[in-house]
Amino acid sequence: MTVRLLADGEVVDNQTLTLNAESEWKGSFSGLPKFKAGKEIAYTVSEDEVSGYSTAYSGTAAGGFTVTNTITGKVSVAVTKAWAGIDADAAPAVLVQLYADGVASGDPVTLDGNAEDGSWSHIFEGLDQYTAEGKAIAYTVAEQGVENGKLSAGGHDYTVKVAQDGDSWTVTNTMENPKTSVSGKKVWDDADNQDGIRPDSVTVELLANGAATGKTVEVPADGDGSFTFTGLPTFDAKGIEIAYSVDEVGVPEGYEKSIEGTTITNIHTPAVRTVSVTKAWDDLECRAVCRQ
Repeated sequence: MTVRLLADGEVVDNQTLTLNAESEWKGSFSGLPKFKAGKEIAYTVSEDEVSGYSTAYSGTAAGGFTVTNTITGKVSVAVTKAWAGIDADAAPAVLVQLYADGVASGDPVTLDGNAEDGSWSHIFEGLDQYTAEGKAIAYTVAEQGVENGKLSAGGHDYTVKVAQDGDSWTVTNTMENPKTSVSGKKVWDDADNQDGIRPDSVTVELLANGAATGKTVEVPADGDGSFTFTGLPTFDAKGIEIAYSVDEVGVPEGYEKSIEGTTITNIHTPAVRTVSVTKAWDDLECRAVCRQ
């Protein structure tokens, strides 16, 4: 590197130093006049620009100057918020903090793709690439409120995972969706199958928020009528608790259907026959005595 001598702020011709490892990065200007026109000259130094480094000066002409070069460079760090198990348009806002070598850098940013002019991504720009000692800075990001990889927000619990790809980070929140079950009962109200028309079984289907789920179960007529749907998600893609119900697929001929909660009753009124009876008397000889 080249260091030039300045006298009262002006570069002095033919007064330069070339500093390198061989010189142990040291040098001196000697034989310099102390005064000019009766006034003491103020000597300083200036280094020619070194690409990729900033320059700082300290010291005095009497005690010597120190020229410090600090490696420079700016980087950007991008972060994207991703959601799983819940639609992004139903997800809550989150706070993401930038860290430089493990220390919080600046204020956390809000990621909210559902807010006006909001977004699920952010770029931290103009970040120093190196420390004052020339060491590369390791940048990381973390979502605030996360403990042991778990976050509670917007009425739900999430598992949080952070992935890095160069200077880009993705923070993925997966909504925890506990499994539930729906149990019900099939009841026959047909005078114990008096007319013998009860089918061998019926099909019960599961509905979620009133819509068919495609899940069905066969309920034998000779059993206790119990049935259960298992392994069902508690919440839908909007994070709203699912209202489950049941229905019978087709109603057996001769029956009517009644549903209360998850109890399905098939009702059949047995046929009624009228039988006429006529009483005849064959007692002419003892009519007066016998018909009493």
